[in-house]
Amino acid sequence: MLDSQTWVTPEQFARWKEQGYLVFPHMFAGDRLELIRAHFDDVLNGIYNLERRPILPFAGANRGNATRIVDNPHWADSVIATVASDKRIGKIAASLMNTRAVRLWAVQLLSKPPSHSNESVVGWHQDYDYWECASPPELVTAWLPLDDVGTTNGTLSVFEGSHLKGHKRLRAFMNTNLDPVEAADGIFEELAERELSLSAGQVSFHHCLTLHGSRPNNSEKPRRAISIHMMPDGTSYKSGTQCDKHPNVFLLGREDGSAFEGRHFPIIYSTDNDE
Repeated sequence: MLDSQTWVTPEQFARWKEQGYLVFPHMFAGDRLELIRAHFDDVLNGIYNLERRPILPFAGANRGNATRIVDNPHWADSVIATVASDKRIGKIAASLMNTRAVRLWAVQLLSKPPSHSNESVVGWHQDYDYWECASPPELVTAWLPLDDVGTTNGTLSVFEGSHLKGHKRLRAFMNTNLDPVEAADGIFEELAERELSLSAGQVSFHHCLTLHGSRPNNSEKPRRAISIHMMPDGTSYKSGTQCDKHPNVFLLGREDGSAFEGRHFPIIYSTDNDE
């Protein structure tokens, strides 16, 4: 188990800068992991133990056998909230983003149903395709699978070094074509795709410019995961982008240059409070 004293080593940081992703040992296991799974399933089925409801998914996200998505479930469930604010995750993110404090940007539950078709595919995209309203583009995602994941059940796939190509505005999350050459006009053709094999409770981190997606779930069970999206303290709103209608812009108040802060974007780790 990874404890709260773990920091990113210089060797890991060098790999992060080169690859745009890192995989860490187990952070959640045993009864704790079982509890998270139970509350994940509750939220997915509309059962909440907090008064605030999550944000409804964007149009088409939960169609047929597509990957089911719930946005900001930490508003609706206390157990998911503790995962989203886990200090160990925030501490790693602070090191990767080279910042003294980390704020929460958003949280998502993702349940990929068993399907032998491409309906559950998540297309190649950079997270920043949907976050251009946040500046600078230094956000990081922690991806926590609640089930063992690999090639058979649609694990996270990343392209090593793709974050170094800059922002390409693919916006292909809903595109089920996973030919990277066709989907990205050959931009990432020379890069290596990596399908991440993780045990339940491990956590991978990827940069907001890292090209990633996931293949169909060809197993007989759902593939469940939680994405925790984080940003450096001081990240601000940049108006005039295609993401002006992002829910976080409305939560902030839509004033250009304003920092994303306050109760909607809490600090989940700070070196000032590191014990």
